[in-house]
Amino acid sequence: MKNHLTKKRIHLLLIAVGMIFTLVSLFHTNIWFDESYSVSLASHSFSEIWRIDIHDVHPVFYYDCLHLLYLVFGSNILVYRLFSWVCLCIMGIFGYTGIRKDYGEDCGLWFTFLVFFFPVNVVYAGEIRMYMLVCLLVLLGTFYAIRIARGENSIWNHLKMVLFFVLTAYTHYYGLLAAAIINLLLLLRLLFHFKQHSYKEYLAWLGDAILQIGCYLPWIFVFLSQLGAVKTNFWIKWYWPRTYIEFVLFQVSGDLEHEYFVPLILAAVFEAALVIYLIYNAWHKKHQHGYITMFTLCAYFGVILIAVLAGKVMHREILYARYLLVCTGLLMLYFAYNFSKFGKKAVNSLFACAIVICSIFANVDLIKTNYDPVNEAPYAYLNANMQPGDAILVSNYKQDPNSFIAVSKYMDHPLYYWNEQGWMNESVLAYQAYGTDMTVIYDLRDMKGFTGRIWVIYADDDDNNKAVNHVYDAAINLLGGHGDGTVYFKTNYKRIEYTIGLVTV
Repeated sequence: MKNHLTKKRIHLLLIAVGMIFTLVSLFHTNIWFDESYSVSLASHSFSEIWRIDIHDVHPVFYYDCLHLLYLVFGSNILVYRLFSWVCLCIMGIFGYTGIRKDYGEDCGLWFTFLVFFFPVNVVYAGEIRMYMLVCLLVLLGTFYAIRIARGENSIWNHLKMVLFFVLTAYTHYYGLLAAAIINLLLLLRLLFHFKQHSYKEYLAWLGDAILQIGCYLPWIFVFLSQLGAVKTNFWIKWYWPRTYIEFVLFQVSGDLEHEYFVPLILAAVFEAALVIYLIYNAWHKKHQHGYITMFTLCAYFGVILIAVLAGKVMHREILYARYLLVCTGLLMLYFAYNFSKFGKKAVNSLFACAIVICSIFANVDLIKTNYDPVNEAPYAYLNANMQPGDAILVSNYKQDPNSFIAVSKYMDHPLYYWNEQGWMNESVLAYQAYGTDMTVIYDLRDMKGFTGRIWVIYADDDDNNKAVNHVYDAAINLLGGHGDGTVYFKTNYKRIEYTIGLVTV
């Protein structure tokens, strides 16, 4: 009894420490392009979010959640960021509640530890995107699916699974894949042991499926149209060997696209040792695996397999390391189960130390990056010089959308979007997130009737290390305006480079 109470206190202390540890790097207002889209879309009504988002490649539920926060707190970047952190915290607390109740003190303790201290979670704890939300929803839906698989067929377990998987499907399409795989596993379990199950269990599975599909029907046609857009225009590219290394190491380090939160060698050695240890544990206890192993690993690798096959069919790369965050909670659950049921305490302790070391590397890097004063310099300049009524001109020159980052912070100003690259209509409609009254132009000469002050903002992440004056020069030459040149800024956060100039016409 005393040992039980001690573990409970340790677990509660771990939750408190983990919440603080993942929180310390989040008090900043820096955003990158995807985050700017979230911030901008959140300011629209629920109906407008639906109308605009059908032209994007992600479903609406996350944006609806942000809009609820917008209605209470206004457009507040810090509040939006903390929403993702709250989702992470709920997962960590779930280790103390649901995981601990179903799988024991040690499994719950390990799960909470991994949720708060695995580097990839530390890195994405405050991302203003849907990943922590969908990670939580997939975890909860799978948790109740495993309960059902173990024979706990209460109506509440079925309804909770259905609810979480429906919300998952409305949050991210990789989450939809994970939910479909889990439902298929439940069916296969019934079919492989059909003599042991009553017709009521088959009817329950069918009822769950009908409920989930029925609740998803309003979005089905949107999904199909977005699938068509992906087939004709999608941005993901794979580069040998960089992308493959990122894909393999991402769930350990969070490293992605030239951002290295954990040193590459340290991440590679740690992951290799972890995989070997997990396989060793699993092999030596191969007759003691439960539904956790089957559901978590099948969902994770099933999502990868389906994404690869779908990409082959569409002749497009749709597999992206960040999208696998939808199944990160499932990986944490499997790791916790493996460590607690099969692992050796001494070796477990070594891995715990290694995880803490890696997460400290990640958090120190995040703190240095997020709180660097250079991140605020472009906006300090604009805030000091922008006047009410000034317009903003952005372009997709060099196929780069990063200029819209600044727009998301000045949505009360008239916006002109020069679609210089002739992006497809779906992209243009999706960018109404930055303002439904945005004026789209395909030839800058169409603005010749404009008079007044217009801020020309161009941003990219191409490491030019100098101003890119193409849009500014075009505005001067084609609009007959005049200005005093441009100002160049480079942020440490996502290494965004800004070229900003004021043109008076």
